[in-house]
Amino acid sequence: GSSTYTANWKDISDNLRRSVNWCCEECGIDLSSNKHLLHVHHVDGMKGHNSRSNLRALCKACHRQQPLHDHMYVPREEMKFFNELRRAAGLFDGQWDTAFKFADPALHGPLGMARNANWECPEIGFEIPATSTVTEVAWPRRRLAITLERPLPVVSGWRVIDLASAALMKM
Repeated sequence: GSSTYTANWKDISDNLRRSVNWCCEECGIDLSSNKHLLHVHHVDGMKGHNSRSNLRALCKACHRQQPLHDHMYVPREEMKFFNELRRAAGLFDGQWDTAFKFADPALHGPLGMARNANWECPEIGFEIPATSTVTEVAWPRRRLAITLERPLPVVSGWRVIDLASAALMKM
């Protein structure tokens, strides 16, 4: 039935990903050097419906954002990798919609609080200058960053907080 993959699914998936040159059809990043991170999504949710109009090649992070896919887990290191590629491709435009689209969904609560408090849009996947610390989101002008990293990095002159601290912040 349509709730199971067809016997030739691997060939269909490989052919589609090859046809888009291993690039995500949503955010456009090139995953030719990390092919396992490019998935093929069934738009209608039916795993047996393999017409091209029902299939989209999506990076794992964009795949997770599709309806009924929020159960998909994308490890922090993979999110960092996706956001490095997105930054290099110039996809971060300083707009709140873009921040919500590309930030880890765990950060949507604190992002919403910051936006509602009329803060400037944060940097996504921000590396604190002169360190190797990459945070999930940061407001460089405020020298504030939120990370999912454990233990929390200590960076001179910066306040680096976790989600629990972010939830308690007055923004």
